[in-house]
Amino acid sequence: MLISFYKRNSVQAAAFLPVLAIVLWIFAFVNPLPVEGRHLMPLYECVVFVIGQYPYITYFFSIALILTGGYLLNSFAVKHEISDANSYLPALLYIVLMSAFPSQLSMHPVIFSNVFLILALNKVMNTFRKDKAYFEVFDAGTFIALATLFYFPAFIFFPIIWVGLILIRPFVWREWVISSIGFLIPFIFVWSYYFWYDSLDYLLYEKVFYPLSARFIDLYMPWSFYFLIGILLLICILGIGKLFTRLTTGSVQSRNNLWLLIWTFALSIISFLIAPSLSVHYFSFAVIPVSVHAANYFLSERKTWLGEVVFYLLLTAIIFNQFINFSAL
Repeated sequence: MLISFYKRNSVQAAAFLPVLAIVLWIFAFVNPLPVEGRHLMPLYECVVFVIGQYPYITYFFSIALILTGGYLLNSFAVKHEISDANSYLPALLYIVLMSAFPSQLSMHPVIFSNVFLILALNKVMNTFRKDKAYFEVFDAGTFIALATLFYFPAFIFFPIIWVGLILIRPFVWREWVISSIGFLIPFIFVWSYYFWYDSLDYLLYEKVFYPLSARFIDLYMPWSFYFLIGILLLICILGIGKLFTRLTTGSVQSRNNLWLLIWTFALSIISFLIAPSLSVHYFSFAVIPVSVHAANYFLSERKTWLGEVVFYLLLTAIIFNQFINFSAL
């Protein structure tokens, strides 16, 4: 059983994750989806320019990024005491949820941004009980900026650094300033490049103002989509009791970091609302906190069979939803 298998911290569990990712992306391999090519942020535009015309390279590159995000999330969930046990369940849930919807099965800027957001959260959590956290907050600001340069709505996560400093540390004004400097420096480099080539108008209109002002609604989905959403909501509801227990009885580090993830979830909802297109693809930011939350539910579920049934219902809903959508292409 997969849940029991991934509850263990074993080399076999880690090695099987790429196989699972490829299985979940198999429909996209048979019928590759096009890479988004309009109003791209500068860093993502560079990636698309290099590999965007090669569908199978983008396919495996996207899977590699999702696996990277899963391993990073798993590592910091265990390190910072936001996972109940040393297991590979956070990575498993991240990979599954990042592959849940058919529109997610292609290279997209939010996949890149997620990796940098995970790195930023790790840096913020690293500030716990450190005398000086200048390097950590600088790096966190830089990672959020890089996430934004792949996908503009990611800028909404910059305040998560300050939220983390409020939750985790006493007030040190230098840390707040340094995090802002770390956030601004990548934008100064990009601004200088476009200024040198006399393209500032192009930068501001095509990559900032237009994506924020234009609204493309793409939320029509078959009934299988709503069944999948129902399973995800069921997992979240089943895990609420465990979440409240951790928030009231966990260690100081655990409680602070869980609150940071709750704020991350709230900001991911805002990011979804300001996204240039209202598509399920932008659910991806919420996958970070939801994966940890779901992993803690499966770890704490005393009725092992119930956890397995819920997880296999989720997998079945995902594969069936993908089949319905890809068969209609």
